[in-house]
Amino acid sequence: MHNSEYFFLVAATCDFAYYDIPNFESGAEELLFLKNAGSIGSLNSARLVFSGQNHQLNYRFISDLLASPRDTLNLIRTLGVSYFNTRQSFNEPNDKKYHLFGDPALRLQVPQYEGKIDTINGQPLVADVQIRALSKTELAGTILTPENEKWDDFNGEGILTIFDSERIKLLEQIGDFPYGYSGRCYFQGKCFCEQRRIYCKFCCSKRYFLRK
Repeated sequence: MHNSEYFFLVAATCDFAYYDIPNFESGAEELLFLKNAGSIGSLNSARLVFSGQNHQLNYRFISDLLASPRDTLNLIRTLGVSYFNTRQSFNEPNDKKYHLFGDPALRLQVPQYEGKIDTINGQPLVADVQIRALSKTELAGTILTPENEKWDDFNGEGILTIFDSERIKLLEQIGDFPYGYSGRCYFQGKCFCEQRRIYCKFCCSKRYFLRK
């Protein structure tokens, strides 16, 4: 495995974190200890577990981590706090087999503030906007406060990533369950923010559509 940016893994499966077997290193430990690669942390089971209860526990953990109210600095909760909160209501035998690997004081790299794109090449996003291949494209947007209002005095920079339209794939193994995922990445680069406004210019390599 080769990755420069570490990921956080939630593995709702059996035995992936069997950390208490002498002279044996589990998959969760291997990922955590890989040199210059692997994971930054994980939530895994150390024993046999059941899929329905796995789903409930992991859904609660992710919801508490990413969808809970932000703190005073508009940061998401730490892994340890969300794991602690989850275990307050999930303490059945199946739940007790799950363990948090990594630094409990760690926060995932989720943007502290948000913005929205207002126009593409001067066109408001009231409909799909077509961009020609190899054309220069200009985006303009607005930085928002934690209260979802325009942030008039914000100055700084951010990273803008543009993907192709979302795709849907039917998973035959589980009854054609629809799985949504982003298209290919067309652009990633810095955008500059002055007096609440976002500006970014880039060259599109292939024809595609940006959706609302």
